[in-house]
Formats: sequence, structure tokens, C-alpha cells
Amino acid sequence: MNYPLLTIYADLLDDLEKSRIATESRIRSLRQVKGLAGSPEEERLDAIAMGLAEAERAATKELQKAVKAHPLGPWIKGQVGLGEKQVGRLLGALGDPLHRPDPETGELVQRSVSQLWSFCGYGDARTQVRRRGQRHNWNADLKMRAHLIAESLIKQVGKGSPYRAVYDQARAKYADAVHADECLRCGPSGRPAQAGSPLNDGHRHARALRAVAKAFLKDLWVEARRVQMHDDPHSLVDPARDLEESPA
Repeated sequence: MNYPLLTIYADLLDDLEKSRIATESRIRSLRQVKGLAGSPEEERLDAIAMGLAEAERAATKELQKAVKAHPLGPWIKGQVGLGEKQVGRLLGALGDPLHRPDPETGELVQRSVSQLWSFCGYGDARTQVRRRGQRHNWNADLKMRAHLIAESLIKQVGKGSPYRAVYDQARAKYADAVHADECLRCGPSGRPAQAGSPLNDGHRHARALRAVAKAFLKDLWVEARRVQMHDDPHSLVDPARDLEESPA
């Protein structure tokens, strides 16, 4: 289920977005230089930025078309709060949700939901931690894309989104949660929250958002398997059913 065209448009959109943002930043810097604000140079840079923005919009439209033509397109369209642009960028970086290349042979092998979570940075939160000077074993871009998708999904209050329900259930689950270990997230700089202290609201929100991202990735995997292997999604039993076996 790898579609090179989708990946090309997703990568192109990333490149154009970065170039536009960098150009707009340069224009802001230029306006702070005495005598250059309102100059012909500024006008030319503005024209370049506008051209990049237009190219970005064109790349977005092509990416959305590629998502609609994708085998997962109908499922994506049917999810409340799920945008084709968002998922297109995730699929562009991920490729096939169900399969991964074998590191030794290069052949495609089926991955489990747990392996998909881990690749996207949603595996064991106790071990998938960024440490200075060490390479991480997950795709940071995929984690960011899944996080943004989760943020969009939880905004669908009262619209029948199952992912909003996942978020609300997780918030209730962690309402009275306490730290098992020291937590840099909840403590002031240099003074981590101690074991046994309650999670702050931001940490509870992050855990609930993590649950939504994992639920979405699992459903994406299930749909990919249904499409490719003609499975009944209700018959799939996966050992990684518990979405919160390793809360962050």
C-alpha cells in the first residue's frame, strides 16, 4: 500500500512550507533594518513569499487528491475531524501502516500495532525518551503528525467522534493520577515533581492526547489490514488492546 506520488506531494509540501516560513522570517528581519522597510528589495521578497504560498496551496490540493485516491481514502473521509492534508502528511512519512521493510532483507513484513506505535514514538514511554547525545529509535516527524491529528480529533465535541470519547475517558482515568517517578514535566526548572505527587493539568492532558493518538494509529492499522487482507475489523484481536499500558 505504498503510493510514491502521495509521498512526493507530502515531501514537496514540507519543503515549500519550510521555505515560505523561512522567507517570511527574513522579511520580518529586513523590516527592522533602517531604510529597507518599504524598499524595492522588500517588495521583491514579498513577491517571492507570495509565490511560495501559492505553490504551497497547489501542493496541498495535489496531496489531498492523492489521499482521496488512496485505498484508505474512504475511511479517512468518514472520520469526523480528520483532514486529508493532515493524514496525507502522516502517510507520506509512514508509507504502508501495515507493513515495514525488513532491516536485513529489505522485504516487506507485516508489523503489529505495537510496532506501529513504537515507530511513531508511541511505544513504551519509559524508554522512548529523548536524551542528549543519543539517537532515538522512532520517527520524530510521525510522532509530531500523529500528535497534531490527535489535537484536531479532540476538538470534535458533540459531533459523534469516537476519539473525543477516548480523550474524555482518559482524562477521567488520570484525574487523580500521581507520579510513579520524578517528573520534569510537572516540576519547575531544576526541581522535578516528586514520586507520589499529583500530575498537573498539562500532564493529564498530554496523557489523554497520547491515548487519542494511539487509538487513531490502531484504527489506521486495522483499516489497512481490512483493505489489504479483507479482514472483518470486528474480528481482529490484538494483544496491544490496552491503549495506556505505558503512560508518559
